[in-house]
Amino acid sequence: KGKGGTSSYKRKLEEKKKKVDAHLEHTWNLLYVSASAAADAATAQLGVSKGELFGKDAENAAVTAALTETSVIQQTKAWLQKEGVRVEAFESKGSSLLKSKAVETADAKRREDSFIVKHLPAGASAAELRERFARFGELVRCSLAPSGTVCIVQYADKGAATRAFQKLAFARYRHVPLYLEWAPEDVFVNGGAPPVASEGAKPGAEDEENDEDEDEEARGCLFVKNLNFATTDEGLKAAF
Repeated sequence: KGKGGTSSYKRKLEEKKKKVDAHLEHTWNLLYVSASAAADAATAQLGVSKGELFGKDAENAAVTAALTETSVIQQTKAWLQKEGVRVEAFESKGSSLLKSKAVETADAKRREDSFIVKHLPAGASAAELRERFARFGELVRCSLAPSGTVCIVQYADKGAATRAFQKLAFARYRHVPLYLEWAPEDVFVNGGAPPVASEGAKPGAEDEENDEDEDEEARGCLFVKNLNFATTDEGLKAAF
């Protein structure tokens, strides 16, 4: 009986382990933004402190956190469209978000001139990243999402992209390592052609334009606090 009981116990442990192992592979989305990163992005855009944004009420803070995450995700989607990037290319699989890799089919290929920089820290600077990646060759694009958590880097030369990837993968940026992943072959809607710049645009004008766009988004973004849970979208639209 004792032996049988032990065998049964081991069998239950093995079954439990199999269930856990079966759920280790999760589907993630690189559009995902943590509550902390969303709060950092929102406070930076609005020019307020986290205390001013969230207040002291726990329930209202939870609602505000959900709103900030939604706002940041919408901004990121708009940024991807502007960059000519397929949103689906940002879906990934792995046992954790940091270890996730882009979802691939059996014949999936990767680009040799472009990679994604994932999970950047709060306060990541487009100018800093551009300067760092430009050390290895001519850049077609080095674009940072409005949330500051994801960056897309594309080189004019495949060799330069390879050198940059080899040297900078897991290199320290501020207080965290750089997580790089080669972009899927079909990541760009237009096949990888650089974003069309306005005629007569000066070098650096794109970065200035992005800053202006972010300022406009900040001025046009309004967080409504202390809402009742019975509040509806229609009611809010009618109020404004």
